[in-house]
Amino acid sequence: MKNNLLNTRIISSIFILILFILILSLNEIFFSTVLFILLIISLYESSKFKISKYLLYPLLIFIVFSFFLTFVLKKEFNEIFFLTLIICISTDIGGYIIGRLIRGPKITYISPNKTYSGAIGSLIFSLIFSLIFLKLYDIKFEIYFRSNFDFFYKVIALSLISQIGDIFMSYCKRKSNIKDTGKLIPGHGGLLDRIDGMLFAFPVTCTYCLI
Repeated sequence: MKNNLLNTRIISSIFILILFILILSLNEIFFSTVLFILLIISLYESSKFKISKYLLYPLLIFIVFSFFLTFVLKKEFNEIFFLTLIICISTDIGGYIIGRLIRGPKITYISPNKTYSGAIGSLIFSLIFSLIFLKLYDIKFEIYFRSNFDFFYKVIALSLISQIGDIFMSYCKRKSNIKDTGKLIPGHGGLLDRIDGMLFAFPVTCTYCLI
């Protein structure tokens, strides 16, 4: 059962990665249209939360606006975007795999499946897969990072931010007495269940690219 759930999560993550690749290959009009559709889906799912209009609505609108603005102004954003996407996905998968294997103390009652071992696994996976991504696509390291330490702390920071986003979404769901925001994505639930960490990580990436 656990292996089937893990396989489903991995397949869903790969599907989402391919989807974003297709989205970025579109021109600005189609790109913004797709983002608008994703925003509508996210707003619909977040309407189930009792605190959505105070916290999630502004956050969702900000991520779409900053995402589109960066895409228009910075064509090289594709590379850093995919790096952020890889960090978020590997953070999720690493936390799930290592957390299930090692278990141990839980981080918070808000998200009972989150353990310290899983959090460390998320950080390790994000570093490993980020390096693989940079090597695989032959991206010039020095364009985005001043040193190895610069790479290390930025990847770790985005991974931690992604984990905070995950816990925040768990808090929203717990307060609203719901398990998943929807059934759109197999193994994950709704769209917000999948992009919870990204909602926090991407604004940081967009801000970094625009500075």
